[in-house]
Amino acid sequence: MSSLSPQNQAPQPLEQVAFLTCIKAADLLLQGVKRLFKPSDLSISQYHKIRILRRALSDGLPCQQISERMLKQIYMQTDATR
Repeated sequence: MSSLSPQNQAPQPLEQVAFLTCIKAADLLLQGVKRLFKPSDLSISQYHKIRILRRALSDGLPCQQISERMLKQIYMQTDATR
C-alpha cells in the first residue's frame, strides 16, 4: 500500500483547498447540531418546521404561507443533495 507524502503531492489550487475546508467545517457544525438535537429525538428538518411554525404564530401567517415555507425548506434540502 503506497501513500504519497505531502512533499510528493502536487499543490492544490487555493480555491479547491478553500472549498474543501468549508465542506469540512460545515460537516463539523452539522454533527454538533445533530448531537444537540439527539436527546430530544429531533431532526434538523423537524427543527426547521417548528421554527417556521413559531414564527408564523408571532407573525400571524395564514396556513397557506406556512405550508409554502415548509415546502420551500423541504425543496432546499432535497435540492442540496443533488
